[in-house]
Amino acid sequence: MSVKIPATPNAQNFLGPGPNVLLPPVSIEAHQTVVGWIMFELAESLVEGSRVDTYTVLLRDSHQNTTRIEQGIIREMADEEAKG
Repeated sequence: MSVKIPATPNAQNFLGPGPNVLLPPVSIEAHQTVVGWIMFELAESLVEGSRVDTYTVLLRDSHQNTTRIEQGIIREMADEEAKG
């Protein structure tokens, strides 16, 4: 099963000051690079009763060139205050 999950727009509020959170689309000039975090939220209801084997992140530029990153484990972060 594959699930397409958009970047989380309020990630900066979750992380606090400091980390550079990238919110796609990101404009990158020719021959330049950017560094930052892309955050997403995977709702428990999407994977309930399942096991996530691999996370695949696809980054696509304006020329439709795609970079594919596959991870067995992605760092999980939780907002403990939101859980009450």
